[in-house]
Amino acid sequence: MLLGCLVLIGWAAAMASMLSAAQLPPSSSGRATVAFPPDWPRESILSATLNAGARPIRDTWLPGVTQVSLDDLGSVERLKALGAWLVLPPVPFEGLGLGGCSWMTPDADAAPPQIAKLRAGPL
Repeated sequence: MLLGCLVLIGWAAAMASMLSAAQLPPSSSGRATVAFPPDWPRESILSATLNAGARPIRDTWLPGVTQVSLDDLGSVERLKALGAWLVLPPVPFEGLGLGGCSWMTPDADAAPPQIAKLRAGPL
């Protein structure tokens, strides 16, 4: 029991240290993954994102975690001031960023797929 508690405490400390080191610097721009408190309603997350000067891209499957575009310098600091726990680089692959039922990237939504029409031929 004691060993299990020590392992859990050590793991939590290592994770906290790694997440703290992985945060984006204040002058960052581009895409980012932002973690808000998991009990925040979607409206509060959207409001904080927009008030910080960031543009929402999509939700992730984790509660309170969303992907944004940091269009203004200083958006990272404003997100933290408005309640964000972490502002991290974008997720390493799109599977973590599921905002629905698709593994498609946001760029894939830009142009609809070309669909070839089948022609009936002689039977």
